[in-house]
Amino acid sequence: METLPPEIITEILEYLSFDDRRRMALVNRTFRYASLHPALSRREQFVYTAPVHRLRADDRRRRFEDFKKALREPRRKRLCLKFAGTNRADIGRVFGAGAGWPPSVVSLHLDGQSRLSDSFLDAITDRCAALEELRLENIGRLCVAVKPRRPMLALRTVRLHRVGVSDGCFDVLMGCAPNASDVCIDNCQTYEWLDPADAAAAGISNAGLSDAHIVGYLQGAAAGTLDSLRLNQCCHVFGAVRSRVLRLKSLLLSQDKPYLNTCRPIDYDRLELALALQVSLQWLEINYLPARLLAAVSGLHGLRHLTLNLTIGRDDVRFLREFSESLRDMKRIGTLAVNRAVTTSADEGRDASTPDVSRYRNAPTSP
Repeated sequence: METLPPEIITEILEYLSFDDRRRMALVNRTFRYASLHPALSRREQFVYTAPVHRLRADDRRRRFEDFKKALREPRRKRLCLKFAGTNRADIGRVFGAGAGWPPSVVSLHLDGQSRLSDSFLDAITDRCAALEELRLENIGRLCVAVKPRRPMLALRTVRLHRVGVSDGCFDVLMGCAPNASDVCIDNCQTYEWLDPADAAAAGISNAGLSDAHIVGYLQGAAAGTLDSLRLNQCCHVFGAVRSRVLRLKSLLLSQDKPYLNTCRPIDYDRLELALALQVSLQWLEINYLPARLLAAVSGLHGLRHLTLNLTIGRDDVRFLREFSESLRDMKRIGTLAVNRAVTTSADEGRDASTPDVSRYRNAPTSP
């Protein structure tokens, strides 16, 4: 093994976990030098799930201390952390004072929290200067106050999936990410995923994030930095944006639950016009929207990746024909997928006027 070139040893070490690489570095000097290769400083994923309640308190505490000890390992340069289903006590111990929060965190994903408060935002703005991605998913309520906080200048990606957030708290959160270039807002305007009785008991209203506030953010603070935008269950707001102020390279518009009575009506004329103005787009995905939007897509000649899952009716043949002809002008297209979204029998029973489209069937890209 000592005669192997360092490049070969480094490639072998790439298949090992961090702890195994640390042990291999103790074999001899050759292995140690190979373990210091920059290729081994890639991101490392750590996932902490809530311990089962049948474990003793001492066992849960010891498990959490082992997790924190692993995070403080000085050789770990780029950490991606995910906390799934942890309770508020666990999160408090992580983000509380004296928790020894590692400064090497570049990605943070919280999933399944009942509530996040000021202590969470204060901690990451104070200790996570290198944070590049923040993802909040299935958060019952985000409650943060307006106060002076250090902006996270490295934070480029903010994704909110089913987060109970008010207009004011949204402004506070996004104000801490002045350089955000990738923003996702997924089902944050309604709480249809939360039982109404539980929502009332917790004091959570069904208002959520308002259309006007999303539009104001996109036209104001995000206008100069935003490159990528993902809107799910609120894609109607894109039609209200003065699209000339945005120069997007990546865009996702999705309305995967049109049968919900909490969904806002969509002005497709305005949405089509706003989409047609995004001539700088390189990546586009449209889900569960009508084929009439193909008229706007046909003029986006700079696209490299295009995915369409559309509701196609009998009167939409001309849109498909015009789109097929426009493909000749899309010289840069590298990935193309056009599917027809169809309804299921279960969805038809929910609302016959606005059926859900939850399964795909391949459709030809030419008439």
